[in-house]
Amino acid sequence: MTRIFYKGAHCVFLTYDITRDETFVSLLDWLKEIKQHAAEDVRVYLVGNKSELEEQREISFDRAVDFAKTHGIHKCFETSAKTGACVEDVFTCASKELFQQLLREQEQAEKAAQATATAGSGAKTTAGAKSAAGSGTVKLQGGGGVVKKEKKKGGCC
Repeated sequence: MTRIFYKGAHCVFLTYDITRDETFVSLLDWLKEIKQHAAEDVRVYLVGNKSELEEQREISFDRAVDFAKTHGIHKCFETSAKTGACVEDVFTCASKELFQQLLREQEQAEKAAQATATAGSGAKTTAGAKSAAGSGTVKLQGGGGVVKKEKKKGGCC
């Protein structure tokens, strides 16, 4: 893959075939490439595919989880592209986590802007960092829409 595929990526889905050990072994090479070319804060999700082929399994889920823990991968899933099992879960989890990360970054930018304004420097917040903190909504950059902000405890998955 070329660097252009990693530019601006917020997450990477590192996928392997649970029925072929060589695809799992090659994950180390892919991780190396991700670390070289992706942003430092990119979220990595490990996805084992072909979960419907349990009788042909070569990679246990426990092995995948251990790999994820060892290499700082954010979440680990098993899916079936054939049956659709858990595919939606992967994308739902990633989108929720990325949205929560965006909200945290916007809140930090807003706090920094308020601190600057309080210090009397006269600085204004940027358009992308403005939010209606008291109303429970946040305006997203580029989309122009207003999305209800839900405060949720715990993980997304």
